[in-house]
Amino acid sequence: MNWRIIETDPTTGVILLTCPALAWDNFPALAPQLLAAWELELLEQESGADRHSWRVAFEGSQLRLEYDHYSGCWLDAVLPEDREVLYWLARQHKD
Repeated sequence: MNWRIIETDPTTGVILLTCPALAWDNFPALAPQLLAAWELELLEQESGADRHSWRVAFEGSQLRLEYDHYSGCWLDAVLPEDREVLYWLARQHKD
């Protein structure tokens, strides 16, 4: 898989992600690789002029996979109590 974790920020509860040649136009084609590799279920997709926002789930915990043209890509927990699941995923998929 070409996706990798850049940083895990426990202060904000965000996992920063990257993938070669990731851009707004190809995010919808590349993101399913991440979902499959991390066993995430896609619940909802939204996109706007500069941003993709996908709500995903892992074993009952809801997360958001976001891509912003200016800020990059990240995964965060919808609810604060799901942050531990987010950090567990980051540990499982670090490098």
